[in-house]
Amino acid sequence: MGLTSALSMALSGLNANQRGLQLTATNIANADTPGYTAKTIDQRSLVEDGRVIGLESTRIQRSLDEAIQTQLRTESASGLYADRISTYQSRLDELFGTPGGSNGLDVLFSEFTSALEGLATTPESYITRSEAIITGQVLAGQLNSLSGDVQTMRQENESYLRESVDEMNAALQNIQRLNDKILSSSSSPTGTADLEDQRDMYVDQLAQYMDVRVSKDSRGGIRINTAGGASLFDGRAATLEYDGRGQMTPQSEYSFNSDDRSVGTINLVTSSGSRVDLLQPGLLRNGSIAAARDLRDDVLVEAQAQLDQFASAMALALGTRTEEGTAVTSGTQDGFDLDLTGLQAGNPISLTVSNVSSGSQSTISFVRVDDPESLPLSDGVTGRSDDTVIGIDFSGGPSSVIAQIQSALGGSFQVSDQGGDTVRILDDGVVNAVEIVSFDAQITSTSLTDEGVALPFFTDVGGAAFSNSQDGTPQLQGFSSRISVNANLIEDNSRLVVYETGPDTLDGDSTRPLFLFDALTGTVNSYASESGIGTASAPFTGTVDDMVSQIISVRGAEAEQAANNARSQNSVVEILENRFAESTEVSIDEELARLVELQTAYAANARVMQVVQELLTTILGI
Repeated sequence: MGLTSALSMALSGLNANQRGLQLTATNIANADTPGYTAKTIDQRSLVEDGRVIGLESTRIQRSLDEAIQTQLRTESASGLYADRISTYQSRLDELFGTPGGSNGLDVLFSEFTSALEGLATTPESYITRSEAIITGQVLAGQLNSLSGDVQTMRQENESYLRESVDEMNAALQNIQRLNDKILSSSSSPTGTADLEDQRDMYVDQLAQYMDVRVSKDSRGGIRINTAGGASLFDGRAATLEYDGRGQMTPQSEYSFNSDDRSVGTINLVTSSGSRVDLLQPGLLRNGSIAAARDLRDDVLVEAQAQLDQFASAMALALGTRTEEGTAVTSGTQDGFDLDLTGLQAGNPISLTVSNVSSGSQSTISFVRVDDPESLPLSDGVTGRSDDTVIGIDFSGGPSSVIAQIQSALGGSFQVSDQGGDTVRILDDGVVNAVEIVSFDAQITSTSLTDEGVALPFFTDVGGAAFSNSQDGTPQLQGFSSRISVNANLIEDNSRLVVYETGPDTLDGDSTRPLFLFDALTGTVNSYASESGIGTASAPFTGTVDDMVSQIISVRGAEAEQAANNARSQNSVVEILENRFAESTEVSIDEELARLVELQTAYAANARVMQVVQELLTTILGI
């Protein structure tokens, strides 16, 4: 090896040492910088004609485990989803109250039923009647308050969706800016490691809001999609737009059809100009955006439905009377006459028939509807799993009602108008075919007297009776926000006892108070599954007292499950964060050791150059 070659090799070593020293200093200086990954320099021998002629430092590389990074982003999105859900489930649990708690719904309901029980003992007492009214007002007021709290939480999540749009757009724009720099610097000898660190920070920021999938091309550019396949970045950043609606109410609902949607959504405008509703089912599965959407449109809607179901159950239990059909015979035909006087929109007429040969029974519930636009009705309207629901439009008068019932039943039955509001249904008179077991109606009382012992204790806006009307927006929806004690009952609490006039019921008559108490604590009903209590095939069955206890239990169980999910997911995230940190963090000990190596190598290369210089000086001096 000639002196010139030795000098060249030593010089290349010094250059490599200088780059190594600079990188080591950078690593040490940024050891605590968020998002910074430890860097290394690839080095290789320069070979010419089979001989090593020097040392070359190539691109700066990041110390990074991309597989763990991908998994960490996925699990972090799941963790943020679980955290947000858990936070709101815990708030709901606190609002509804723990079983036996001072402000729990079950306690307020118990105080109300206790007042009714006391009223049955001393119906003539003005004070006892007043107590029943006051405890009913407190219970209704708490339902109003809880409904307002639920809608406030829905509004919070709506606001979060709106406020997050700007931050997500900013992250996407920064990703595009850095991605462009990385692509333009892809051939740079120093590499793009620092730019990639910065880009990853914005990708991580985006991943907090939604579950993202990142792919990389051969030049170092990336593509970003949601887990559901929506393209967020394909070399050009998509734009997110918030499409808002008005104030949140119990009637505010999400719909993929923008004309039917009464809550806000986030539209994704791709680089090609196409628009996608990002909040539609399937596109986002995790992250804080998905959590806010699911809270607003599912979890909190279910909580509102539970309040509404409870409010309606009380109103219907206290305000509904059963009108039994009267058995009749016409020749060989048997059946029932049923007086439908006072039947309100939403009230069901139930016909139960038996197949004599098989012994099986089936029930059809004809539900009054005054607005044909509300038809057809779902089977869940009555809350029963053993019936088929058929909506009957009453707007066309008695002859139309008879014709609709006849059409629904077919030729095996004969339906006729008996005058007034009485409907007759007869079987076909064939022996051992089908027979009518029962024909009755559940009718909502609208007056405090002369409609039986039931009374509209709880009413809707304007004092309207609650009949579970399905016309337009179902009356059940948001009822807990509107429920109140009947103003006429507050004005004259004697009507808690007096249910007939001319002559009036005696003040000491306990018939109505006993009915009211039993309606809430002793009468078993089935409840619709939309509230998450029971299922469509196996609805929750029990008293109103049982129902409120079940609601409290469900809220507590869901809060506990959400908390467990959050803890479990956070443990997974913590493990991945530690593993990822191990692959990316700067080790000060290793860098100092490397510094000593570089210092030694630098001194050795410098010594080689010094020796070469001395030899050249000697040669030139000969």
